[in-house]
Amino acid sequence: MEKGPSIFDRESTKLGRPLNVIDKVRVVSKYTFISSLLVLIPFLLFDYWDIGRLYDNPEDKVFENIKFEVKRAPKGSEARVGLYSNGAQIFSSSCYGIEADVCNKKDFWKPSLAKVVRVIEISPNKGIIKSVAVSTPSGDHVFTNSEADNYVKNYSKRTYRKDWILLLISAVAGIIFFASSLLSHTNRKGK
Repeated sequence: MEKGPSIFDRESTKLGRPLNVIDKVRVVSKYTFISSLLVLIPFLLFDYWDIGRLYDNPEDKVFENIKFEVKRAPKGSEARVGLYSNGAQIFSSSCYGIEADVCNKKDFWKPSLAKVVRVIEISPNKGIIKSVAVSTPSGDHVFTNSEADNYVKNYSKRTYRKDWILLLISAVAGIIFFASSLLSHTNRKGK
């Protein structure tokens, strides 16, 4: 299979000369800028939609005799706790505040039965676990999340935090692109 011309070859052909270092920096920063914007826009739209679904007043809910399981989130590497009824997931929670007690224990990475799970629902079927009561061969245990209220209060700030990284990459690449374009344009005029 024959490969097409590289981005550098296309730019060199367009300019009608070999590329210098400034031209190569401009080409790389241009494609980095465009790529990061293309990735940033869907993330921002999804997060805007997610924040728009937040309840004005988060709801406290209690689930009894329910299955739960810790899994990796579909869009990232963070672990999440899912609550299941009749094989269907009915609630999803971040591990924020329960990492050590629940999410880092291998026992809970397979379906487990909880006697009582108290949650704060911040949007439909999504929120944070306040406490989990389980029975194990070693006895009954209750894991309490002291960070649950703080999580609810700061949820929208945390949601947009990951977008800042993509925005920073876009901004830096854009600045480098425009600066290198200006330098390249100045060099061509000077010749």
